[in-house]
Amino acid sequence: MNNITYRFELASRPNRDGLHVIYLRITANRKHKRIKTPVAVKTADFNPFPKIVPNRTPQWIKGVGPAVTQQNELLYGVWNNAVKQHAELVKAGGTETAETLVNHIKQPPSTITVGVFADQFLELVQRHSIGYEKQVKSKVKAFVAWIGREAPLKNISLDLLQRYELYLNQQGVSKTNQHYHFSRIKRMTNEAIRLELLEKDPFLHFEMPPDKPQPRLKLTDAQIQAIENLDLGKGRKRTDAKGRKYELGEWVPVARSLYLFSFYNGGIRASDIIQLRYCNIVDGRCEYQMNKTSKLMSSKLSAKSKEILKQFHRSGAPAYGFLFALLSDEAPYAKQVTYDEKKRMPRAIQVQLDNDVSSILVMINRALKDIAKLAGIEERLTFHTARHSFADKARRKMKESKNVSIDDIRNALGHTRLDTTQRYLNSFDREGLDSAMDAIFDD
Repeated sequence: MNNITYRFELASRPNRDGLHVIYLRITANRKHKRIKTPVAVKTADFNPFPKIVPNRTPQWIKGVGPAVTQQNELLYGVWNNAVKQHAELVKAGGTETAETLVNHIKQPPSTITVGVFADQFLELVQRHSIGYEKQVKSKVKAFVAWIGREAPLKNISLDLLQRYELYLNQQGVSKTNQHYHFSRIKRMTNEAIRLELLEKDPFLHFEMPPDKPQPRLKLTDAQIQAIENLDLGKGRKRTDAKGRKYELGEWVPVARSLYLFSFYNGGIRASDIIQLRYCNIVDGRCEYQMNKTSKLMSSKLSAKSKEILKQFHRSGAPAYGFLFALLSDEAPYAKQVTYDEKKRMPRAIQVQLDNDVSSILVMINRALKDIAKLAGIEERLTFHTARHSFADKARRKMKESKNVSIDDIRNALGHTRLDTTQRYLNSFDREGLDSAMDAIFDD
């Protein structure tokens, strides 16, 4: 059986992640069979004929880093396992066919570690939005830190998941947040199962923590009015927890204006407001694509919204210029206006834009704490409560007027599904239940 040859080759078609699975092709007497390996890569990262150096693992996968090293070691293990079992077959008097050899070979147990596979998995997640990547990365890295990077991937089991749930409970993590933790971990284990690195699904009999909707803070009309009426003129002081007085920062009036602009325009999300351009204001309307879903939005500007825009107007600003001038018109992402244009930007530029937006939001939410204190609002005020407050006001108006429907509210919020809007509004409807209970008992 000296005419047996081995060679790695890529699957002709990519998988759903755009990667090609690597197969070990075994040829005997001009006939061949293929063994699937647990490694999948981009075409450009595959080297079918690596340089052979004594005492070194051949580099079938190009690049550097622990994930690449582990992938090459996995391939080398498959190769050596085939050669070893070929020798055993010869010793046992086996026939000289590739089919016999492939049927005889058993895949070696995977030795890939949790840390290395997590790195490989997070590379796949980069094909999604930056926001989703951050969510997945934070949850997966927390899990890897708990189990240990060097733990074998096969150690992920039902018992381990239950112990991790107990750990999260001890850390005071809410059930909803636990649900997000495990949903991200499950995404990773599903990928491992697909690559045949895990034999059993550890989540098969695991009871996921419930994804219960959290209470949504919304402001009353009186609280919105109190924010509008605040005197934020120069020289206004704030007092910290120790009684020390400071000048209000420049972000305070900016945060108030953006918060109210969101409230008066359907609860526009912070990332969308920060990225609004002059070209998004058309014939008295605000027209833009939501960064979260790419959905086209269009709302009529109210008189109060127009007054806010006047405060930030810059003569001579380009059409792609940022409306509130919180991002630079000179930034490498500035001229990419539409959802598709942003998606086509190099990954590094997408990350820069996301980081810049996140930094601005931190400053806005910090300023909103001062605004809440000045307005006598005891609840924790964040930018997203403007969206909640709009939705609640719309819900109350819907009960008072036939001119407002739940579908109108759905469109204003940019929800694709009506049941999403219904769940959103139900979380605010305590007043309606209170009125019903009073009527039942004639209180």
